[in-house]
Amino acid sequence: MKFRRIAALALAAAMSMSVLTACAGKSTNESGDSVEVISTGANGSQQSGEIHEAKADDEGYYFAYNNAKIRPNADLNLVLSSLPENPIYFEAPSCAGIGMSKTYTYNNGSFVISTIPLGNKDLVSTVVIYNDSVGTPEGIFIGSSVDDVKAKYGTPTSDIDGTLTYEKNDTMLVIITDNGVVSSIVYNSIV
Repeated sequence: MKFRRIAALALAAAMSMSVLTACAGKSTNESGDSVEVISTGANGSQQSGEIHEAKADDEGYYFAYNNAKIRPNADLNLVLSSLPENPIYFEAPSCAGIGMSKTYTYNNGSFVISTIPLGNKDLVSTVVIYNDSVGTPEGIFIGSSVDDVKAKYGTPTSDIDGTLTYEKNDTMLVIITDNGVVSSIVYNSIV
């Protein structure tokens, strides 16, 4: 039981930090040139795709906080004023060399937002929920049961060892469970 929980939390942390270590996509650098980015998956496979901007109202999974709709691939700068002040902030050069990837930790570590650069915008790459002080717009929190998750979201796209993955358009909702209880929630962009 303890090993599964540690493995699930490690997976969530790896997904949230993936923006800082590996990217996949096509973007533009400061001079407007197209940049193709290749990512290497955990199994060594390579993927490429196009990084694109989505609008907050585009269909897909999103996290909501303080009236801000935080959707993967949407510009975080448009909702930053709705988020709490003084997050724990970290930035590092983007893996594609096209700007700075940024990470914002809010609400005493309750959730973390990671971004990737696209021109002068910061697109949301991942949102990770770490405790039960925040939840999904559909009412799923850390501690919810797998039955509650399936009642709200239906049959997952995949269910591997208690990791439920739901895909909608260019977004992915990953709900990690331990002994039938939600232990982490991750919103991710699909490139």
